[in-house]
Amino acid sequence: MRISTVKLINFKSYRNQVFTFPPPRGNKNLVLIGGLNGFGKTSFLEALYLGLYGSEAMLYLARAGLKVDKKITYGRFLARAFNGNADACSPMSISIEFLDNDNSGFDITRTWYFDKNRAWDDEDLQIYSVENGVRRKTQKAQILPEILEQHFVVPNLAPFFFFDGEEVKSLASKDKIEQVKTAIDNFLGIVVLRQLQAKLRDYQLSRRRGISQVDESQLNTLSESMQVLEDRISGLQEKEASLVAQQEILDQELLTIQDRMVTLGGTDGSIASISELAKEINNHEIQLQQSRTELNELLSLKLSLNLISRHTVQTFLDQVRREQSTRKWKRECDALRPQRDKFLSCFFSFDEYSPPLMALQKEQLHSAICSAWESLFSPPPANCASRCFHSYLSDEMLNQVHAQYEKSRVGSREIAEKLEEVDLFERRLNSWRMQMAKLEGLDSSRELVKRLKQQMQDVTSQRDRCLTELSTVRNNLRADQAELESVKANYARENSRYLENAPTNSLLHRAEKIYQFIDALISKLYGLKMRQLEDELTYVFRELSHKRQVARITLDNDATARLWSRDGQELDFDKSAGESQIFATSLLAALSNISGVDAPLVVDTPLGRLDSKHRENILRFWTKDSSRQVILLSQDKEIDVIQYQRLKPSILKSYLLTHQDMGNGIGQTTADEGYFGEEDGHATRYE
Repeated sequence: MRISTVKLINFKSYRNQVFTFPPPRGNKNLVLIGGLNGFGKTSFLEALYLGLYGSEAMLYLARAGLKVDKKITYGRFLARAFNGNADACSPMSISIEFLDNDNSGFDITRTWYFDKNRAWDDEDLQIYSVENGVRRKTQKAQILPEILEQHFVVPNLAPFFFFDGEEVKSLASKDKIEQVKTAIDNFLGIVVLRQLQAKLRDYQLSRRRGISQVDESQLNTLSESMQVLEDRISGLQEKEASLVAQQEILDQELLTIQDRMVTLGGTDGSIASISELAKEINNHEIQLQQSRTELNELLSLKLSLNLISRHTVQTFLDQVRREQSTRKWKRECDALRPQRDKFLSCFFSFDEYSPPLMALQKEQLHSAICSAWESLFSPPPANCASRCFHSYLSDEMLNQVHAQYEKSRVGSREIAEKLEEVDLFERRLNSWRMQMAKLEGLDSSRELVKRLKQQMQDVTSQRDRCLTELSTVRNNLRADQAELESVKANYARENSRYLENAPTNSLLHRAEKIYQFIDALISKLYGLKMRQLEDELTYVFRELSHKRQVARITLDNDATARLWSRDGQELDFDKSAGESQIFATSLLAALSNISGVDAPLVVDTPLGRLDSKHRENILRFWTKDSSRQVILLSQDKEIDVIQYQRLKPSILKSYLLTHQDMGNGIGQTTADEGYFGEEDGHATRYE
């Protein structure tokens, strides 16, 4: 699929603008929309989200790297987007047409109406099918999610196709692994599977209410506990995301204050010294918080398991091994038992004994054969368990038990080293803060630096509180997730017993089997797709990066990325802003490649902080697949006149945005065919 037309009416600085994009052909697949900062490039990207997804767009704009206040409501966002020079009675609308290679697809037009106070009042959605380039019959608005899922991009995947190229570098941060895992969950359909599990559990709970059984109250209690925990986990995850966003804002404020200190000059070197100290303090505060988080994980997750006596753990592990042997023995028995009757039938069908066997002899022979056959199964082997306690765990889960215990072992030395690391960072921070206080009196611009220093202290204090709260939320989240797994295990065990006591309830039994199958399926999906994602991520990263020492990229189960050299050594993950952008772009490309979604790429600020080599690599990669439409929203310093000429063989069409000040802080954007430096204003017309 490709975007063929975008029409904007009274949207932000666009009064009435139509963009038309031809289909990729030959080696041409690139569309350029050039404009200076503030001329409407980002507005184009926002228009895609609002036109396609309506109010849902508010959830995904920030994930795409667009700077949107998370507290702003959909209605307020629309009111701000309504063109300032438009009549209050006029509507605002966005039309998007997307087509396949046969010029068939859909046209989606979303219109917003405003009252006399320019407040959002109503909304209308029109969907038309398109056949051979001609608009046909109207489709029901309710089927838009189905259309987007089958023919274009669903909203939760949109940020991986339509995004701000510079801001997505945050995905490369170690603090952003949860976003990466969310992305992977969305692409693998894990989110949908979890929703299905929740519906299955609700179904079982509802079904059981009509059945009188002894275990019903306990099952209902466990089910309700699972619901409470899942709701609490969902709330904590939302709180975590909010705090991470707040931390990013505060980090940016700190950087802004530091930049202001640097730009003050440096008449006697004191201001520059304060700036350098501030940067060191900020960096070490981040490292200190990370060390404290790692220490909390050691104490809250690993240490607790190691406090259990060795004898208790060994007894448990021995029991697990014996139960595994018992399961293997039972499977062998179950495989052989059906053959006994077949053997007896064949044996006695040859009644050619001389003299013939009497009835008593046949009965004795039958009994002897049955006894001999049963001796094959009883008694069980010596390494089997006399009683199985963990039937609620699958074979794979039993195998994971020992591995999990070994992985969680921790020694006193590891804890001591982490404590020393925390103490070192704290001492350094105290020392540098004292130096900061001394330098304040030396500065020639005393009042200004004093004010900036106070701002920095205020923001740092807010950031510390934010990080403390974030650490608490994450600890609570881990605890609730661990408790949820325990409750799930208890629920599975009790529900299994319940179903055994109620064999007539076959629907409940089937629902439980599907629920457990989904658990196993999710585990398998991660195993299959994560390896595929690693291969694709490694390939794309090596295509885009000019650093050749990275031979392999792997992803842990929590989506933490690790870079490896050819000799198997792990490489430092810390990267510059440009390298972070390359890694994040590689991740997005890898995710989209394995998703199977046929959709265009729309990238704002595509080459922001990249050096010339990286720019060439990423542009070559985007033009390599000539069948995929790529729309780049660039300013003149990213894709300049020289770069434009190099790209010309791959360019389908280009637009240049111009901006006119209409007074009262209101501007108007116009898009004409052409690009920066084109004398005739028509760089590449559709031929």
